[in-house]
Order: sequence, then C-alpha cells, then structure tokens
Amino acid sequence: MSYYPYDTVPVKITLIGEKMNYEIVTLEKKIVAGVSARTSNNSPDMYSTIGGLWQKLYGGIAQSMKNRTNKKAIGLYCDYNEDGTYTVLTGCE
Repeated sequence: MSYYPYDTVPVKITLIGEKMNYEIVTLEKKIVAGVSARTSNNSPDMYSTIGGLWQKLYGGIAQSMKNRTNKKAIGLYCDYNEDGTYTVLTGCE
C-alpha cells in the first residue's frame, strides 16, 4: 500500500469547442492510500500498468480500507522526472 500526503494546486480544465479553459483551485491537504507504480507515456506497457493499478484497487484493496473518508477513487499522478517518468497512484482518501 502506498501513502501520499499531497497539498499541490489542482487544476480544473474544461474544453469549450477548441479552446481550453482552466481554473486553479485550492484544496485542503489530503492523504491518499492505494497502489502505485512508476511509468512514462513512452513506455510500451504504460496502459497495462495504469489499468492494472485500477484493477488491483477495485479487486479488493479499496473495499478493505477501513478508514476511507468516502466511496470515491482518486487517480493521482506525481513525482514527474525530466526523463518523462512519473508515479501514478490509484487510491482512496
């Protein structure tokens, strides 16, 4: 199980026609627990890596979390490196 406290600034993006509008919103600090992996958009197994995390989360991990604050799932992308790799976490608050 991976734990990530985060207090970054999320960005809300909406697409209107061909123009992208965004709004920066501030959220309170959260702790997300779940399963994580390192990948990159250039990795040939990126889709299966991320899909596998969601399968693990919904395959029993989310249901076994006793201190969840709600029933929502979170996909968190963080720890970006210059080489294009990043951490992706599927989890719950």
